[in-house]
Amino acid sequence: AKQKPATDAELSAAKRRRTQWPQAMPFVVFDDGKFAVNPQAVLFLESLGKTPLAVLALAGPYRHGKSFLLNRIVLQHDPGQGFQVGQTVNACTKGLHISTHLIDAGNASDGDYSILVVDTEGLGAVSATDTHDARIFSLALLLSSMFLYNSKGTIDQPAINNLSLVANISELIRTSSKDTGDLSAFFPSFAWVVRDFTLDLVDESGRAISQDEYLENALRPVEGGAPERNKVRESLCAYFKHRSCVTLIRPCDDEATLKRLNEQPDSALKPEFIAQAAALREKIMVQARPKQACGTRLTGALLAR
Repeated sequence: AKQKPATDAELSAAKRRRTQWPQAMPFVVFDDGKFAVNPQAVLFLESLGKTPLAVLALAGPYRHGKSFLLNRIVLQHDPGQGFQVGQTVNACTKGLHISTHLIDAGNASDGDYSILVVDTEGLGAVSATDTHDARIFSLALLLSSMFLYNSKGTIDQPAINNLSLVANISELIRTSSKDTGDLSAFFPSFAWVVRDFTLDLVDESGRAISQDEYLENALRPVEGGAPERNKVRESLCAYFKHRSCVTLIRPCDDEATLKRLNEQPDSALKPEFIAQAAALREKIMVQARPKQACGTRLTGALLAR
């Protein structure tokens, strides 16, 4: 939905109350069968001034702990803070939400910039359709400069099948590029975060492999397999030129603690999980680069527009 640019008075008022923003707010909402941009999110983004933004988006199956990962690992909030986290089978996040807590970043080539964190509605909720999931996924992809996919267990055929909407995403996305067959130029870097991972990272010969090699091995075409089994693998490799993998063990073993994970202190989590989480955040700080569109680095106002 189109939004009118904020007036100078509105921007000035927004800046004055910047410290009063909620920790997270809806960004793209789905109401009455249509997507729309939340006016409050527009005001927040426009209040950020000329700071370039990297946009980090996280997607994955619902009730798989996406909001906890963003709150405690990426944003480093205190227990109980940040994006809403629930303990029931129902998805908490609807549409796309943004955190008003920006992460300061920078490097020699990009200079100083901030990382804006986007949480997405979980995929596969009972009340959602495949088309709705694909649209949420597509919006997150196109808005972000780094895209995290969160899943549990292993990267096996069912897990790859859950990303089947990537194989058909070209049908949902229209670009002005003359070479409409290559969408990879519009896609962000990709990191698959595999939660509750318990296996040894070795190849078929028993040789130790890296997390990235584990992903690449999983994305190799299956010889003699049905074409649809390999279509998703081929699409992931074609669209995500820069891809990586991070594995995380189960954060703790107590079921009651797991149900209220976002409220737990770090002392309740396994030390190995804390170390792996720190490595994931370090990867994000390096790989989340300023988002560009048509050769222009996005600011909050341009992202809202």
